[in-house]
Amino acid sequence: MLASGVRSVAYALDPNAMIWAGMKDGSLVGVTFEKEQQMTAMHRHGLGGGGIVESACVIPGADRAELWLLVRRLRPNGTAMRTIERLAADFEAEDGASALYLDCSLSYAGPPATAIAGLAHLDGFTVSVLADGTTQPAGVVSGGSLTIPDGQSASVVHVGLPYESRATTLPISQGLGDGSGLGRKKRIKKLILNLLQTGQVKVKATSRSYQDMILRSAAETMGASLPLFTGDVETHIDDQWGGRGRVSILCDGPLPATVLAVTVAFDGEP
Repeated sequence: MLASGVRSVAYALDPNAMIWAGMKDGSLVGVTFEKEQQMTAMHRHGLGGGGIVESACVIPGADRAELWLLVRRLRPNGTAMRTIERLAADFEAEDGASALYLDCSLSYAGPPATAIAGLAHLDGFTVSVLADGTTQPAGVVSGGSLTIPDGQSASVVHVGLPYESRATTLPISQGLGDGSGLGRKKRIKKLILNLLQTGQVKVKATSRSYQDMILRSAAETMGASLPLFTGDVETHIDDQWGGRGRVSILCDGPLPATVLAVTVAFDGEP
């Protein structure tokens, strides 16, 4: 992750010990560093809209250390734009309407509105919209404003550039009763995720397409805002023989997804 060279480094101690590095290739790399727990983990962060990080620094905030970035993007018309962006605080709430998982975003809170103005910095971009906790169809900002689809009105609206959060599990090495499972083909049958305050998540097995995990029941009104899901949810996986028992998890919308545990049921090669 550090192969291109480090351009800037910033350290945030509170609330989580995190080292942030702006790379020479424009990417953003984080290092979770918890010495007391002997935890060191690197992670790469791709910014929505093809954002390139030109500088990174940490500034003391009211209740936390805040990461600030200078980000360069190309507008759809080919002209360059630069924005100063602040990483939002960790999300800890039951209300999905207050979740903010978009880049270069702007939020509105007030009387019910059908159109959101003040979006000149996103002119021409295809953006994601979260209105009163409900994910709306993607829209294109024009003239610095965006109309919520289908003439709906909302009191809390977030508009910004979407990004993807991905995770892939390691190959399953669990024994199969007659010896080690290493090097033997596996076919996943079922997947169980333990989730915390999650609004959306997708999963897939090797070489398959992503499928949505269903987090609502048939008794709930389609299109209505729902509480974030906490608990276990399971789904059958369309897998094939030849894989190593790996599962990929994706969140690509404006709602949060926190995965606490992954459990798989699988068949192993004799």
